[in-house]
Amino acid sequence: IILNQSTTTGAFRLDAPYSGDPTKAMSLRNVSIFSSALARTTVDVAAPAVYLYGSGNGSEVSNVTIWNHDKGIRVQGGTYNRIFNFNIQNCGTAGIYVDGSATGIYVHHGVISNNNCTSSPVAGSAGLFLEAYSGCWFEDIDNTSWQHGVLVQPQSGHGCYYGFFARVLADSSTYQGWYLDPSAGGAIVATQ
Repeated sequence: IILNQSTTTGAFRLDAPYSGDPTKAMSLRNVSIFSSALARTTVDVAAPAVYLYGSGNGSEVSNVTIWNHDKGIRVQGGTYNRIFNFNIQNCGTAGIYVDGSATGIYVHHGVISNNNCTSSPVAGSAGLFLEAYSGCWFEDIDNTSWQHGVLVQPQSGHGCYYGFFARVLADSSTYQGWYLDPSAGGAIVATQ
């Protein structure tokens, strides 16, 4: 169990160098990450709890519980990474935020919820907030009590290509359960 006492820094950053060698992949398993105030129902840490950064290949985040961070898990780059068996609660911007050139990531079997939050969800928040990816798979995920359950919103110069979704739920969203919103030249291609 990690009690993250910083208000500006997440608990883990996995920044593996690119390599075709799977022995150089990183893994984070069987951990709970809470903000410093366990009884609070607000976002206390203005950073992702777990940050997958760079061009790591084959990293894994599994069996994690995350509370009260701005983003639960942020993915910015990487190839063939897996995120599974997760429980993410009371985040600000996103439960899982994919905003880099992530390729072939597989996100499955988890709950992303703001059910215990005493205030309204953060404006523009989403359980799955996706800005850039290529060939990614999302399966068996339940998003509850966000402004958007799933928000696919590539910005100018970015694209969301070949996203595959199976049994991804969006319950009790303030606005849209699913919101596909390419902005200022962003592209959404072959999402199903």
